[in-house]
Amino acid sequence: ASLNDYRLILRLMEATIQYCTQLNNAVTLEPQVLGEAVEGLSETSISLAKIRKFWRRSQHHFPNEISSREVNSMIKVLGKRGKPGAALHFLESIRNPSQVDEYSISIVLNVLRDSISEQQKSAAPEGISTHDASDDASQDKFDLIDDQ
Repeated sequence: ASLNDYRLILRLMEATIQYCTQLNNAVTLEPQVLGEAVEGLSETSISLAKIRKFWRRSQHHFPNEISSREVNSMIKVLGKRGKPGAALHFLESIRNPSQVDEYSISIVLNVLRDSISEQQKSAAPEGISTHDASDDASQDKFDLIDDQ
C-alpha cells in the first residue's frame, strides 16, 4: 500500500488463493488476510468499485467464517471514501449476525455523523463565519464610515 500499487496487492492475494487451492485447501487462508488486503487497497488509488468487487470475489475462498473484524475493515474503507450510504447498506447486507458487533455499528454511526457535519459546513451561508481578528478589523472600518 505504501507504494500505491494496488495491482501488487491484488496479485499477492490471487497467488495466495491459488496456492491454497492447489494444495486442496491443506493450507487454510485466514479471514484476517482479507481485512488486511481491503485496508491496504484503500490506501492506494484503486477505485471503490474494484475494492467492492475484490470483496465479493474473495469471500468464498476463506474456509473460516468472515468475522466482524473484516466487516469493520470494509465499513471503514467505505467511510474513508465518503460513501456513508454504501457503508450503511453494506452493514445491512451482512446476513450473519456474528459478523457484526457493536464496533461495526459505531463505525457506521461515525461515518454518518461525519457526512452530516460535512454537509452542514458546506451548506452554511456565505458571509457567516466564525469570529476572528479580521472580523474586528472590518467592523472598525464600518465604525469609521459611520463616524464621518
